Amino acid sequence: MEKINKVFILTVLFSMVCIHVYAYSIVVANSDGVKIYYDFINNGTELAVSYGSAYGDYSGTVVLPETVTYSGKTYSVTSIGSGAFINTGLTNIDIPNSVTSIGSQSFGSCLNLTRIKLPNTISSIAGIAFEGCDALKDVYC
Repeated sequence: MEKINKVFILTVLFSMVCIHVYAYSIVVANSDGVKIYYDFINNGTELAVSYGSAYGDYSGTVVLPETVTYSGKTYSVTSIGSGAFINTGLTNIDIPNSVTSIGSQSFGSCLNLTRIKLPNTISSIAGIAFEGCDALKDVYC
């Protein structure tokens, strides 16, 4: 009986931790109506574009906003997180001047990605950020 109670308690505690980890993700549509997933970063003061709920959430052209208003507060979009657009149908992306970093495999295996607009504010691009983007031919600032 005592062993079952410990397992139950650990399961409940683990569930609470997992809920807490994902509690900060939000989904907000951009000006074109495309749902974009974000994570709060830098103590909740900024946003990073994050991985969507399932492969294929992003397709076609995506224009990322410089800021996002959520629950009455405006946040700067300052990074693209690791794997944010991995294995999606993305063909074109415009990254705003507010973004300074691009995480690992952010665009990994985006087989249809042909054009990307990078801001001159980018200070870091993680390794293999564009791995498998064989159709990518137009990168400009």
